[in-house]
Amino acid sequence: MLVNADCFTMHFRWIFVLCFSFPRYSVATSKCYAPDQNRGKALIAGANPNAWQNTQDLTGLNGHAVVKSLEHVIMADAANKFIAYSNIPPDVPKVKTKSNSKGVLMMNPNDVDDASWIVHTIPGFPKALRGYVFPPAEIQKGHLFICLTIKKSEIDAIAMALRIATPLIYHNDIPDDPARPNLKKLVNGESRLTPPLTVTQQISTAAAQGLKMTIYSKSEKSKYEIYRRVLVKKLKTGIKVWTTRDKTLKSDCRILNRNIKLVTSPITIGDHPSSLESDVSQWLISEPGNKFCVIDKPYHKSQTKEPAMAVCINDATIFGHFNRIAMALRIATPLIYHNDIPDDPARPNLKKLVNGESRLTPPLTVTRQISTAAAPGLKVTIYSKGEKSKYEIYRRVLVKKLKTGIKVWTTRDKTLKSDCRILDKSIKLVTSPIAVDGQASSLENDVSQWLISDPGNKFCVIDKPYHKSQTKEPAMAVCIDDATIFGHFNVIGQNVENCA
Repeated sequence: MLVNADCFTMHFRWIFVLCFSFPRYSVATSKCYAPDQNRGKALIAGANPNAWQNTQDLTGLNGHAVVKSLEHVIMADAANKFIAYSNIPPDVPKVKTKSNSKGVLMMNPNDVDDASWIVHTIPGFPKALRGYVFPPAEIQKGHLFICLTIKKSEIDAIAMALRIATPLIYHNDIPDDPARPNLKKLVNGESRLTPPLTVTQQISTAAAQGLKMTIYSKSEKSKYEIYRRVLVKKLKTGIKVWTTRDKTLKSDCRILNRNIKLVTSPITIGDHPSSLESDVSQWLISEPGNKFCVIDKPYHKSQTKEPAMAVCINDATIFGHFNRIAMALRIATPLIYHNDIPDDPARPNLKKLVNGESRLTPPLTVTRQISTAAAPGLKVTIYSKGEKSKYEIYRRVLVKKLKTGIKVWTTRDKTLKSDCRILDKSIKLVTSPIAVDGQASSLENDVSQWLISDPGNKFCVIDKPYHKSQTKEPAMAVCIDDATIFGHFNVIGQNVENCA
């Protein structure tokens, strides 16, 4: 099964792919490649996690990290059942959804404790059971691709967070199981639209001492801006964020130790530049701390009206890479486009997520703790908020939960700005362009949303940008408390806008 293979964290120029593999010790692979190349930079668990690695051509079936992670998603395998979700599913035009979440949740349906979760930013990808096709239009953009090897017992916690984020599921073949009630609700469209409007879930990777991860998701009803209201609050640090930003949300240093600082574009990943003009990933690192987070929404005011989610890893190595670069889906209501994970009573939230049972009753925010499978696993917290909450997820959820300032990479609108009014609770916007290990990326072509705590080691990925509009939408953030991951994004997000 796929999860027996190493996963990777990859960041490549124009394509910013984060792929985390964590069957043993979880390491991030961050990839970046030059404008006319199809290769990237990767951080891989167990394979010199302190150094960026070059990848093979990502458009081909040549055994690179993305293909290996998806080998039993692109082709059928009796030992792998999965749910695939995306706001832009493959070959389905003009889908209407407020979710921005994209990912694959998979498991071995047999009596083997194998499971994995992929979080990515690539539209129209992957095609479920129809072969590997990397969208040609996306090869010149920056993307994140994270792969986490987890235990099957973590699936329902992830499903609970996804229910808040209300993803669009385009494939599902996971069998029902009383142990997975939230998975069934997710598949059935039972979104969590009652309070809480944000959800935090803790998981870990499967190997001994696996990576500890936290998934944060918020629903569109929460009205939270996920970077300030969810990630900064949950991480309890400031954050440095790489993401496009609109004309409203800015770096925010009003709250001491709760700053949101926006990483400037371009960034450098290894020796490859990346800029917001071509990078669609959203990530952050805590400031201080070791947390690295991937967010599914940019730093736009509009994400206050949308579901959003962030996956945060607490790992010094992963943080370190992104710190140098930067110097829980149920409530976020993602659109699921594939699901074949069987129902299980141990996964009630996964069932609710698949069934579309969004969480629309209190609470309007949810926090879930998970961890990666390897030992020691990354601790990941999922924060999600429902659209009913009216929360701005960055300030009202993340800053509050993180209990620190944050530095945010995301687009921003004309309403939300950098905010340093509250001591230790600042929102600072990372300036564009940024450099990811030597490769430039800018807000004009980077659609990722991420933040780092300030201070702290937390890195969060948010599914909504720093826009005022996300107060009316579900949103989710996944936060990782890891010094290594944080370190990488802290370097990327080291330059932030002036914060009032």
